[in-house]
Amino acid sequence: MKILACTLMALLAVSAANALETGEKAPPLKVDLWLNGDAVNPAEPDGETLYVIEFWATWCPPCRKSIPHLNELQAKWKDQKVVIVGISDEPEETVRPFAEKMKMSYHVAIDTNRATVDVYMKDVSGIPHAFVVNRDGVVVWSGHPMSGLEETVDQLLAGTFNMEDAKALQRTEDELQELIMGGEYEKAAEKAEELIKQAGPKMDYFQMLLGLLAQTGDSARFPEIYGRMQQAFENDADSLNTLAWIACTSPFSMCDLEIAARAAARAVQLSERKDASHLDTLARVHYALGMLDEAIAVQQEAVEASSGEEEERADLQATLAYYQAARDTRTKLAGELAPAPVH
Repeated sequence: MKILACTLMALLAVSAANALETGEKAPPLKVDLWLNGDAVNPAEPDGETLYVIEFWATWCPPCRKSIPHLNELQAKWKDQKVVIVGISDEPEETVRPFAEKMKMSYHVAIDTNRATVDVYMKDVSGIPHAFVVNRDGVVVWSGHPMSGLEETVDQLLAGTFNMEDAKALQRTEDELQELIMGGEYEKAAEKAEELIKQAGPKMDYFQMLLGLLAQTGDSARFPEIYGRMQQAFENDADSLNTLAWIACTSPFSMCDLEIAARAAARAVQLSERKDASHLDTLARVHYALGMLDEAIAVQQEAVEASSGEEEERADLQATLAYYQAARDTRTKLAGELAPAPVH
């Protein structure tokens, strides 16, 4: 699985120059229908309300992952004048049952005419993608809703957000994008390190750095970077899970099974063995280590912990069946595959 190359391309697409730059006034929300909540408009600020405007779709797997996170943030900020809006360009008959099934607790709007989507999302090719609008109706942040959004809103609420720092960070991101587009991967890797120092440890930036090093063939730095990631995200289950998956499933020269095992075990511990994706990763690490019985036992936990989504459960069960088949085949062929004696 070429996860790092895919990650690099995905992050590059998401970080492409936005139509809305940090410091611009937020455009109005012109939508067809509000499913959840009353109509809101960040373009008409009241001096008190912060807005999170997210663009998503029912067919998008990462969007399904971010919805529970946004539900949690809605609950966290419910008394602090923060309004979260999810906007899809799909028809009502597609969005409504999905929103009900996912128990989306924040505002949900439908924009089939793309009057809002095309303005906010011009030149942004990846979803989910969110924008944070401050109390004055100004866009102060944009990106993946699970990477930086919560920190930005918390800073705004605490009065510690610095617009100049945000603009400087965007300039560095733009410089990184230009280097990648020009194929200057070594310089881009240096720029990614600059971003990490500038913004603090963020999984997106570390993934970008790993992807760039993979492009240059500099796999010797992977153990050191994995170690930094493990330390930086020691209490972040999702980030540790991502680290474990990368360290376990990348090309062999880029793998570190000890880091993968420790990160996966910590992620499962932090999520109290209740997150199917974390259990699935730990099972994969056991499989890579040749611990088939342990892989099967943990994968069974993952199946039992799955959310009920048919596709997710089917994938987890297929993985379980594969591990079971591997164990059965090992037993069946043990004698046949024994190494020849040395004379």
